[in-house]
Amino acid sequence: MKFSKVIPILTIFFSILFGGYLTLGGQPLLPSFLLIFAFYWIICRPDLVPIWSLFLIGIFYDVLMMHPIGLTSTLLIISYFVLVRIRHILKPDKFYLFWGSYAVYSLSYLSLYALFTFTFIPSLMSWILALCLYPLVSWSLSNFQIRFLSHA
Repeated sequence: MKFSKVIPILTIFFSILFGGYLTLGGQPLLPSFLLIFAFYWIICRPDLVPIWSLFLIGIFYDVLMMHPIGLTSTLLIISYFVLVRIRHILKPDKFYLFWGSYAVYSLSYLSLYALFTFTFIPSLMSWILALCLYPLVSWSLSNFQIRFLSHA
């Protein structure tokens, strides 16, 4: 296995580690910061994001955040199946469609997440902050994919 094939999984994993430290106005960026990376890689390169990796990332996140074990894994796996089904509609070159799809996806995900964790206001704030960060992160991931992963 080439190292470049695990880079998407590592970026999702590191988004959890670094996202845990990111706050704006006392509001956390997680879990929606994690969703930017998961959404981007599942849409653009689902071949490099196996389901088992999403399961492990979800378990790690739940343990780190002290949430019910398996909640994030379940939501990420459901997301994977939904996003793979609709990815033919979404083209990364149509940025506003991509961004709008992320907004709908992340709001749906965070609504379910907040329902089970009782974190309604922090989840809403996280969603708003991630929507603002999405263009920068998506652009960075796109450039990274073009430069380093186009041959993987």
